[in-house]
Amino acid sequence: MESMLPSLDPLRELAWLSPSQTPAFALHRNVEEQTQEKPKPLNPGETLLVATHNGVASLFALVRRSLPEDLQGSQIELGYEAKQAWQDAFIAFRICAPILWQNRHLLSPKSPLLDPPRVIKIADFVPHGKCAHDSRQIGVIDGRSFGLAFFLAIASKLFGISLPADIAGFGWVGRDGSIKPVDDVALKTRALIEKAVAVKRLLVAKENCDEAQDAACGSSLEVIPVAHVKEALDKVFGDKPQKVLLKHLRSKSEKEAVVKNLFDLTCNGLDAYIAWGAVANACDLVIKKARLDDRQRFEVGFAKAVAMRHKSNTGDMPLPDEALLKAYPLPVRLKVMAHLVQHCADTGSPQFEQVEPMVSPMLVRGKEAFVEHLRLLGAWGRLLAVCGSPQEALDCECEAVQGFLDLMEVSEVSRSLSFAFRLSGALEDKKTFLRLKTLKDELLAFGALDELSQSFIEVAEKGALIRLNMAKLEDLQTLGNLADKTYLPEEVRYGAIRALTLYFRNTGAVDKANSLVSLLARSAQEHGGDFATITLALVQLDENPDDKEALSTLERLDPGPVSHLIRTATKLGERVGKYVRTFYPY
Repeated sequence: MESMLPSLDPLRELAWLSPSQTPAFALHRNVEEQTQEKPKPLNPGETLLVATHNGVASLFALVRRSLPEDLQGSQIELGYEAKQAWQDAFIAFRICAPILWQNRHLLSPKSPLLDPPRVIKIADFVPHGKCAHDSRQIGVIDGRSFGLAFFLAIASKLFGISLPADIAGFGWVGRDGSIKPVDDVALKTRALIEKAVAVKRLLVAKENCDEAQDAACGSSLEVIPVAHVKEALDKVFGDKPQKVLLKHLRSKSEKEAVVKNLFDLTCNGLDAYIAWGAVANACDLVIKKARLDDRQRFEVGFAKAVAMRHKSNTGDMPLPDEALLKAYPLPVRLKVMAHLVQHCADTGSPQFEQVEPMVSPMLVRGKEAFVEHLRLLGAWGRLLAVCGSPQEALDCECEAVQGFLDLMEVSEVSRSLSFAFRLSGALEDKKTFLRLKTLKDELLAFGALDELSQSFIEVAEKGALIRLNMAKLEDLQTLGNLADKTYLPEEVRYGAIRALTLYFRNTGAVDKANSLVSLLARSAQEHGGDFATITLALVQLDENPDDKEALSTLERLDPGPVSHLIRTATKLGERVGKYVRTFYPY
């Protein structure tokens, strides 16, 4: 029997209970009336949760709607682990979604979606021989097993697509999108079969599949194993997100909002790791399917180029004409120019000779510079670094760092500080390195850096320490920790591995170095990621700067900065492989 029997109104509210099939509903209406009652459809972001305690399973609804009075008193709090599961699911969506066009603020680390919606208890499943809960004692539910359900709810909300009422999911979701097994799957599966009779499909971690299938034997419930949230997205949503975007493009106002979102997201960036390929996919669809005026065409083309640069250092950047550029406010013009400069540095397009005359009049130095000027200065430094002026580049980055601090814009510091650390190591400039380290330690003491920003700074700083022969055991431990965090960007993880490999080679720990090289080779082969292969080529150049195959691999996979560096080395008469490995910017 149930410890809490929903009234008629809650049954109408909650589609998973499917009133026309639920025995509880028959207590309120006769058979003829049942056929006339239909549950309300789910709102985007709503999902079903199942938790267990002392051998009893309870069903909960995560809702985004006003509730009837019957359910006002049944709201439940999420515990610490459950809230962490929600945050991890949000991060996983941001880095695993197939297409993204949403408002930047909804995707940011300060997104209102980071606060989970309300949870209400809707039913208990009490196996034979067990005692029902006293529902008044259940005020909090906790655990990581809600991760997959949370992930689907977040995807549903951000895509604006209601989850089908016939779907449920159990699984621990990691920040990298991996789906891990959870406990009590058999009991939870039986609870779904008995109480949520509208649910016909259950997604579980592959390791839980046999247990769930055994529990579902003889029922109409289909158990679907998934190893990663990308599989779950495909099975639940298919191509519906793309269709939603196409629908937006048919409305003039909604099309303008999509263009604005894409331009804003790429122009201003996001203080978090994001699937930039998904942003590029949205841009592609807009370019192909929407009627765009000249401004919109530039903004979406710009957004696609920036997204592709972030993804793989590729992408054709459109050059705005003078009239279009002047139509933007000065801060926006400076942001656009900073991206043009960075694009030149990272992809080789547009050409340096095209960019330089556009940038020079817009560079403002010293106390007259504000944030956007300093961003442009930092980008200019990064271009100079691969075009033969590393010392001038280091001066620009240090000036940008100090300028951000003087303006009390500490959230802006990480990129220029990271690059300055790299250059100080490449130039063997111990004095500048120590000055930068003092600034970094002050930032950490104030808690001014988020995890992503700190990870980029740490890998750059520790790499410079190794080049300067100043690394200590704790520095190696930090690099090892960064390499193990699979949810961090590849630049951080593989950069840490390269730095460790260099240290072990320099100190004669050949076996440890070779083990890391083998790890890079496996990653490049198994995952097919370009950055693993790029890092492997850099490690090979670190050992032998005359390795032509490694140099060719770098030029093929990252032609922008590598072509700049090869031209510069040839012009200066430097040993090409040595120059590339020293000043490669990542």
